[in-house]
This record gives sequence, C-alpha cells and structure tokens, in this order.
Amino acid sequence: MLCDFFGRVLLEPTSVEHRRGDFAAMIVAINDACDAEGITDRIVAVEMTGIYHKPIQAAFREAGFDTRIVHPFASSHYRKPLYPAAKTGDNDLEAIVHAAVAGYG
Repeated sequence: MLCDFFGRVLLEPTSVEHRRGDFAAMIVAINDACDAEGITDRIVAVEMTGIYHKPIQAAFREAGFDTRIVHPFASSHYRKPLYPAAKTGDNDLEAIVHAAVAGYG
C-alpha cells in the first residue's frame, strides 16, 4: 500500500511474493505513483514480523529508500483505537502508516 503523508491511498494494498522480480515490479509501481503525484520525500515502513520483513527491507534499502521497521506493538497501539474489535491486514496497514508518521518507524 502506498499513502501520502495525510493517509490518502495512492496504491491499494497489494500482495507481493517474496521474489526479486516481484520486489522490482513493486518498486517501479511505487516510483511511478510517486512521480505522478510529485512526491519526492519517501519512507518505507515495514512491520517487523519474524524474519518475513527482512527481504522487503533489504529490497527497498537496495533501491535507495529510507526504510524503517515498525514494531508490532506500535502498530497495535494505533490500530486498536481505530478498529477495537477487528484485526485485519488492511487495518494493520493503516496503523503502520499512523505509527510511521508519528515517528515510530
């Protein structure tokens, strides 16, 4: 998912396989969307999940993005007030954006 600073969704949540080609396509799509919107200052926030976040973190760092890890406790802190009874991937993504904007990444 790609959002601007205010949380406006520019790219909807999308599943990406952990393969080099899929990461490259994801990075191209993000760069294209940011260029179209005139966004030049970019951060990538990835929730820490076991070791699954590490290839994503490495791919974005290799591509030159400011890449930050968000602890699950931080995203949970932002998700619970918004969606107290529901835990879904999309709700977690929204909470990760809030945590990153607040400096928890």
